[in-house]
Amino acid sequence: MKAFFWMAGLLSFVIVPSIGQKITPDSSILRFVKEQIKDMSNQRGLGDGYFSFEKFEKIKTIEDVAAELENRYYEKPDLGFLLFFYNNRILSRVLISQGKIVESINLKITEKELIEVTENVYNAYGIHNQSATRTPRLRSVKLGNVPEPVERQNPETALAKARKILMPDGFSETFRHLVIVPVFNIGAFPFYLLKPYHDNKMLVERCSYSIAPGVFDLIAFKSKADQQSNRIQHSKESDQKVLFITNPAYPKNGMYLFPDLPGAEKEITTIKPIVSNFEELKGGNATKEAVLKKMPYARIVYFATHGIANPRQMMDSSFLVLSGENDPFLTAREIMNLRDTTVNVDYDIDSHQNWPFPSMAILSACQTGLGRSMAAGMTGLARSFLLAGSQQVVMSLWSVDDDATSLLMSRFIEYLLSPLPDYQPAEAMRRAALDTRKKFTHPSQWASFAIFGAIEARNPLYEEIQKWD
Repeated sequence: MKAFFWMAGLLSFVIVPSIGQKITPDSSILRFVKEQIKDMSNQRGLGDGYFSFEKFEKIKTIEDVAAELENRYYEKPDLGFLLFFYNNRILSRVLISQGKIVESINLKITEKELIEVTENVYNAYGIHNQSATRTPRLRSVKLGNVPEPVERQNPETALAKARKILMPDGFSETFRHLVIVPVFNIGAFPFYLLKPYHDNKMLVERCSYSIAPGVFDLIAFKSKADQQSNRIQHSKESDQKVLFITNPAYPKNGMYLFPDLPGAEKEITTIKPIVSNFEELKGGNATKEAVLKKMPYARIVYFATHGIANPRQMMDSSFLVLSGENDPFLTAREIMNLRDTTVNVDYDIDSHQNWPFPSMAILSACQTGLGRSMAAGMTGLARSFLLAGSQQVVMSLWSVDDDATSLLMSRFIEYLLSPLPDYQPAEAMRRAALDTRKKFTHPSQWASFAIFGAIEARNPLYEEIQKWD
């Protein structure tokens, strides 16, 4: 895994030439990229041992990236890769499928304008206001309404503007899954709400999506996923050990006030009958010590608790809230560092596939998908789980509605444990969102979760069942 972290941003800082030319980083750009990712990696305490171009030395252009993705994702015609790169007020948007560049376009836009694309949609749907009572807050801050933006757009206007920036014209009904490599806060955008089709259908109605932390992360994670012999969706339900962390006894004497989450208990109560093999740490039993002891050996770890995302101090002030007064916060740094304690191996992406660590982390908590906004994408709690050894993280983009989340996540687990067609677990989330939308129609209730990390481009179990039929 030496190459993992600073390679993640290799193409994110490339100066974009005119449309149609190859994007080839020269030595000065590569040095700049190395310093940027070194800085990010040093904040995580990874050290210089993570820096190496050796594994990806041959990948120097977007065409090379396209060929590499084709090799690793089975040349599927219904799979697309949407890559975003940003530098010098230019957003480069590239759509790749079957090893070919379907579309490549450069958009002139400031960093502020790009970040506002997501914020305008959040504001248009009143997402921040709706989640105010469920969100932790500083004890010195009184609860009140979130200030309205200077000019609040209606949802359709905000989504139409977002579509022009985020969705390629070459995107069509043929795609069944879209892997998105974001920059800045694009990773927190609710892509299911976009209407990229001629008949005005939403993306959620035809296509699943997942978020990858970076181009080279995407390639590395796929290698790891292919090497693991036991995959989540290929195991029988009885083989699935799920660890639930349910509504801990939140600390009373800290800088934050944490509202109780009775909806979290309802959520887990609804899901437990679906999963026969599980263990639960609930209330006062959900201490950091207990979680760290049991988590590495679960197949799926499910956090139904509060989360804090601090973009200024992403490693030590972004955390999941557990029980206890002295040390209740499981930080992004502590999660990432579990890679050091589970097994003593060289940190190479090809040699740690057997780490005892959950294949999937479900973060049904406030704002767990958020983190530091930067040109290399979003970094925070979700990315820490990937670094620790998980293949996928189910992350929430905003503070979530209790009843809607209970329904959505129970449906997600049902679909996850069934022999669905390809693109798991994203297809399970898409179908769960559609089911939830029938009862809870507001987008803030059904579009708040995304899959972060690797996806399965094909499902051998489903193919076998089709043969039996």
